[in-house]
Amino acid sequence: MDVIIWNVRSVNKMQAFQRLITMHRKHHFEFIGILEPMQLSHKMERYRARIGLAQAVVNVSNKIWAFIDENFEVTILYNMTQQLTLRLMHTETHVELILTLFYAKCDRIERIELWDTLYAMASDMTVPWLVGGDFNVIWEEEEKYGGLPVSLLEVDDFRHYINTCNLTDLGFKGSIFTLWNGRSEEDCIFKRLDKCFGNNELQQTFIRLELKKLKQVLSTRSRATYGDIFQKIASLEEVVLVHERQFEVNPTQMNRQRLKQVQAEMIKYIALEEEFWRQKDEDHLIAEEAIKFYKDQFTETAVPNDFDILNHVPSMVDNDQHERLMALPSNEEVKRAVMGLNGDSAGGPDGFTGAFYQTCWEIIEEDVVRMVKAFFCSQ
Repeated sequence: MDVIIWNVRSVNKMQAFQRLITMHRKHHFEFIGILEPMQLSHKMERYRARIGLAQAVVNVSNKIWAFIDENFEVTILYNMTQQLTLRLMHTETHVELILTLFYAKCDRIERIELWDTLYAMASDMTVPWLVGGDFNVIWEEEEKYGGLPVSLLEVDDFRHYINTCNLTDLGFKGSIFTLWNGRSEEDCIFKRLDKCFGNNELQQTFIRLELKKLKQVLSTRSRATYGDIFQKIASLEEVVLVHERQFEVNPTQMNRQRLKQVQAEMIKYIALEEEFWRQKDEDHLIAEEAIKFYKDQFTETAVPNDFDILNHVPSMVDNDQHERLMALPSNEEVKRAVMGLNGDSAGGPDGFTGAFYQTCWEIIEEDVVRMVKAFFCSQ
């Protein structure tokens, strides 16, 4: 499925739409999502006709438009202010895809509702799921240039929910920034607010579809380059045999010349046959490399469940050392660790510093020791 998600940030909206229509005519997208169209919703039907896709859906805030090919059955799962989620079922292949388009609020608190709905969907998502759009928050500090310092709370929210939903960034090509505020010098701000994520099922489906496309490309190239050489060789064998018999019966110069011509044709196609099998081997290697590439891109390295290999690892500690390492820490050991903390350091942006634990130790000692011992008991 060919998908484009377009954030119409251009000042000239009509020019941006025209560019989108031109791109669609060239690439024939099956789904087009438009963010912030800045057009009245009743005009959507006119744009749908110009683009040439059969179906159109708009969300309640008119910030998200979706145009879908006629080959898909469309079911609206969520139609909300900040997101539009559709179930797309291909009528021929019966491949199902859940597509969530985002146009998030600028305010962190208002985005909480968006994150909650995303988490609710992820809890029972078992089909390919594509999540993309304008999240109005960056993933890391490198995705912003200029302006006020990055809010780590917003970044943490974004990362927490995306990771909790088991979504993976699908990457990008081109500039890291997708937004420019239109200003220069000290007032210039660049950000990456637009992203696309996918779950594991989407990545596996993508691998299968890409390999299928590769197979079709290689097959088409083979037919275009070589044609049906096997049938041609079989036919030429009969032609050569006939001309050989004619030359034996009547060894004239003309019959010799005709025999040489069909023999030369035969040699040419035998050479093509050899080239065909050589190319077949190369195509097989290309397919193998493609499989490896897509697996490296979209799947994690499998961890074997067989731990027999541990039997071959030499032991570095004896039983007494092992018992001491596994023993619960004493109250005094926990206290020494706390008193050794850097007073100015904290475990996170909103955590307590070492100085807090050291100053309030008489009050919090019992709770901290109990927590540490629970941790050692795998709680």
